[in-house]
Amino acid sequence: MDTLMQETISHNIATILVVDDEESIRSILSRYLSLKGYTVLTASDVNNAIEILQSNPVDLVLTDLMMPNVSGRELLQQMAQLFPEIPKIVLSGYGT
Repeated sequence: MDTLMQETISHNIATILVVDDEESIRSILSRYLSLKGYTVLTASDVNNAIEILQSNPVDLVLTDLMMPNVSGRELLQQMAQLFPEIPKIVLSGYGT
């Protein structure tokens, strides 16, 4: 992940929003990114993520694709309309 993060995120990015319905995934990513010097916000669902994005400056969103109720795809669609400038990385535990 170090290489991916270095290639994807510029050194100026400070705040990352992690969106995943699984608490363990949010916790692992949050700890890892915090150790790398990033400020990390977490959301357990799309609605919570949108609330966080509306009230906090966020430089990057890491989102799960498959979540119950509202999927990561829906988050990407909403972000394209509301926050098109924020880069996004999609995570999935499912093989393609």
